[in-house]
Amino acid sequence: MGFIELRDGRSRFRPIRRSVVPLVVVSGVVALLLLRAVPRLLKNR
Repeated sequence: MGFIELRDGRSRFRPIRRSVVPLVVVSGVVALLLLRAVPRLLKNR
């Protein structure tokens, strides 16, 4: 798993370290939960 970095007219495959993948997944879940909570938070004001 990784991504392709384009820089100075060159491309390079950059692997994503395994320790980063769970962090990205957790961040996505937290962001989703926060977005779902916004309407309730605004409704209570």
